Amino acid sequence: MSISTSRLLVKSLPGPNLEFLVEKQTRWIMHRLSLLSDVILCTGLAAATIVKICYGYEIERKGSDPLVDLIEHALDNLELAFVPLSWAIDAVPALKYLPDWFPGTSYRKTAREWKATNEAAAELPYSFVKRQVALDAHRPSYVSNLLQRSMVMIGNDVEFDPADEEAIRWTVASLYVAGADSTVAVIQSVICALLIFPEVVQKAQ
Repeated sequence: MSISTSRLLVKSLPGPNLEFLVEKQTRWIMHRLSLLSDVILCTGLAAATIVKICYGYEIERKGSDPLVDLIEHALDNLELAFVPLSWAIDAVPALKYLPDWFPGTSYRKTAREWKATNEAAAELPYSFVKRQVALDAHRPSYVSNLLQRSMVMIGNDVEFDPADEEAIRWTVASLYVAGADSTVAVIQSVICALLIFPEVVQKAQ
C-alpha cells in the first residue's frame, strides 16, 4: 500500500465528532488520574481514546480490557522483534535455509505465534465494526467511515472490496501503533513538568 493511499485513508478520521471525543476522553483521563495518582494508568487511558477514534469501541473502564490487552501484547512482540542481534538468524542469515528441527531455528515458531497475535489484533476489532456497519448499528469511527464508502449492496447482502478491506485493516492498526506510545509520552512529560515547576501551575491557575 502506497504512502499516498495511507494519507488518503487517514483523512477519513471522524471529523466533527473528533474534537468532542478528545475533550470527553481528556476529562475522563484527568478524573482518573486525580483519583489514582498513577502515571502508569496513562497507557490504558490513551488506548481508550485511540480505539474509540479508530473503531468506535468503548473499553472496559473498571479493569483490564481484552482488546487493549491483545493490541498491547502485539506491540510488546513488535518491540522484542526489533531488538538488535536478539535472534540467531540476525548473526547467521543462512539459518533461514535450514529445517525447523535444526538448532537455532526456534525463531520460526516464535514468529508464527507473534504473527497470529498481530493478525488477531488487527482482525478482531475490524470484523466487529464490519458486522456493525452491515447491520447499520455502528458508531462513528475511522473504520466505519471507510467501510460505508466502500460497501456495495448486492440484493440484501452487503459486499466490500477485498483490497479496500486490507488497506483499512492495516492502516487502522498502524494508527494505534503510532498513537499509543507518543500519546503516553506526551501525557507523562506534561505531568512531570507540572511537578517539577509548581510555580508555573500556580500561574496557570
